[in-house]
Amino acid sequence: GSYEKIAIAAVGGTCSYNMPGSPFVMSLFVSYAMQLDTDSESALLTFNQPVTAGLRVGYAVQPNLQLFGSLGYAYGKDDDRGIVPGVGLDLKVSNSFHIVGQYQAQLTNDDITIHQILIGPKFTF
Repeated sequence: GSYEKIAIAAVGGTCSYNMPGSPFVMSLFVSYAMQLDTDSESALLTFNQPVTAGLRVGYAVQPNLQLFGSLGYAYGKDDDRGIVPGVGLDLKVSNSFHIVGQYQAQLTNDDITIHQILIGPKFTF
């Protein structure tokens, strides 16, 4: 049977650098997600997920819309560690409020892929 983990809430931090005169943005990020573990017979909410840290590179396709790719590494229990590639978009609603959508596929050391779809608010300071 298949086994999936679905992130239902995430918290984290990002430090970004917008290259002057360029539509590119580079960011370092750290995130943690609470997840819903599911298989064909049950579902369980878990709070013992790994912390993911990595690099995100974005491109502003419009002044208020950025597309980005990310590459990180999940640090956790031995079976939850692994490379985490992802893609997403960042919609700027105001100077301090954004809506972000992201897909990540955590490739764990024990050949399980953890799919994460994250949609939610982002606040900038």
